[in-house]
Amino acid sequence: MKRYICSEWISESAFDEGKVDQAAFNDDMSVLKLHGKGIFKSGMIKNLHHTFLLVTKGKVNFIARGENIVVHSLAYIEFIAFYRQICLNTDSEFEGYLLVTEQSLFQRIAEDTRSVFARCMYKYGQKPILSLDDCELGRLLPFINILLNTINQKEHYFLHGVMKNTFIALHFEIWNIIFRKLKNDTGNEPVNRWNDVLSHFLYLMHTNCCRQHEVGWYADKLCVSPNTLSVKLKRVYGKSASQLINECIMEEAKIYLRNPSNSVQRVAEMLSFSDQAAFYKFFKRLSGVSPSEFQKNIKK
Repeated sequence: MKRYICSEWISESAFDEGKVDQAAFNDDMSVLKLHGKGIFKSGMIKNLHHTFLLVTKGKVNFIARGENIVVHSLAYIEFIAFYRQICLNTDSEFEGYLLVTEQSLFQRIAEDTRSVFARCMYKYGQKPILSLDDCELGRLLPFINILLNTINQKEHYFLHGVMKNTFIALHFEIWNIIFRKLKNDTGNEPVNRWNDVLSHFLYLMHTNCCRQHEVGWYADKLCVSPNTLSVKLKRVYGKSASQLINECIMEEAKIYLRNPSNSVQRVAEMLSFSDQAAFYKFFKRLSGVSPSEFQKNIKK
């Protein structure tokens, strides 16, 4: 985990210049307290783990889906799979915490909340950024500080249990904030098996859409029929499984095409299309322009 953080997220100079105030690493989780400018590496992040940034002072800006996004404190940002950032920058006033968890650990912890917030998850996933007030920040920081002070302990006989339960509590607090902010848009919903199936579909889609394009693959993983899955998704989100998957693939395609070093052929390979022609047809059908035209428009 430490190697991943240093290779993908934090610049070497940030450590040398004392911009990393505290850091805790183990195989399952990393927590870093940060301040100042020039902390993060430039370029696209390989989101191999689930990553959060809590902004307690100053501001950060980054590019996502081709949009320059500025986030002022107090705020919480979740870098889910299809919301990867490019060129994450902080100002001189910035202070915050970077929290990175191993994917399977996050997935196990998320099981308890996923079924309750199925409707919210889709809406939140479109822009996973939360503005916080002082009270909300005050409820999150104690859990982060416990993680910082616990993870590095080598002779803590209940380390994994403390770490897991603390992160569960933090996760519940975060989703409590999300739910309160979004409940008026989504409405209260009963907890049932299908809420869990649909939210699990969203997680699988966000993490596998570059490799798996067929509804049947997701239906098999969820032990339901493709048709039933699509009917349930359309009832809740207004879109079928194939529509949601295609939207997710398109977001990934646009991210890769915005990188001038990627050819259309290379992007087609990265997204697991059979050939460039298939990718061309897919992209133009959904966007109205060809991949090469999309790239040219970016340069203008």
